[in-house]
Amino acid sequence: MERKNRTDEENLFVKTTAGESLTDIFVRAAAHRYHFEWKDQKKLRHVAAEVRAALEGREGFFYILPKSGENFFGYKSEEGTLYAGVILTLGAELDRLQNGYSDRGDLEGAYMVEVISCELLRSAYLQCSEYLGKHTCYVPEEFMFFGEREELPIEKMPELLAYQKEQRVTCNEACCLEPKKSVVFLVKLKRSEKKEGTFEKKSISAIMCESCSKKECMYRKS
Repeated sequence: MERKNRTDEENLFVKTTAGESLTDIFVRAAAHRYHFEWKDQKKLRHVAAEVRAALEGREGFFYILPKSGENFFGYKSEEGTLYAGVILTLGAELDRLQNGYSDRGDLEGAYMVEVISCELLRSAYLQCSEYLGKHTCYVPEEFMFFGEREELPIEKMPELLAYQKEQRVTCNEACCLEPKKSVVFLVKLKRSEKKEGTFEKKSISAIMCESCSKKECMYRKS
């Protein structure tokens, strides 16, 4: 698919630093959340260190802003409202790390990579949202995921991937993403009023949960 033309700034891969959150406090919190026993924490720390090394220089996102007046996947920006596309990934090295554990028959290690990755994706979401707020003067109001809305069928996802300057994230014919620890979505942004008290800024976690159809998710905030 032909890549769409956008400004150089939007085509740049913006690096995130979710891996820096892999501290001992992170490990203890993850152990508690995922019900690991005390004896498992030494291994969890080891896996976390490997994950951090696998992320270095590879995690980040592209963001795509439509041109003024452009119909963007059926959405059109209006006064005070903007739509953007986001392609976010933790990188392919993380898949290789997890596959290595699986190939050695260490399913516990592979599971540890999985749960750590879930936590890191949450951190990357936050960093992406903060970046958009800083560089567009808009704040996230709603996240819109392919396959969860009639106007955003999963088959349209490759159209957003085509905007990448570098093909860091791809999908196959079944629309499965590579690298696996990647997410592709649209975000509705609302203009942030600078005057104190004129705009109530929700937490990003709450906005993500309100936008998601998985009502029974263990991470749900609302």
